[in-house]
Amino acid sequence: MNVASDNAYLALVDDGRVLDGQPYYLGTPQGLAGGSALVALRDDLRKILTTYEIQRLRVLT
Repeated sequence: MNVASDNAYLALVDDGRVLDGQPYYLGTPQGLAGGSALVALRDDLRKILTTYEIQRLRVLT
């Protein structure tokens, strides 16, 4: 995962292979204050991690 500006870009990888999966990026929720937008983004990411049973997440900076 790499968060830049108002998007979080995602690549799902298993056993060294990039998997086909949606979404490839999430936009931060519009109309929410900074802290609330981050909480909403966290909740969206949590749903994706649960759906794909992801056990490890790397954040790129």
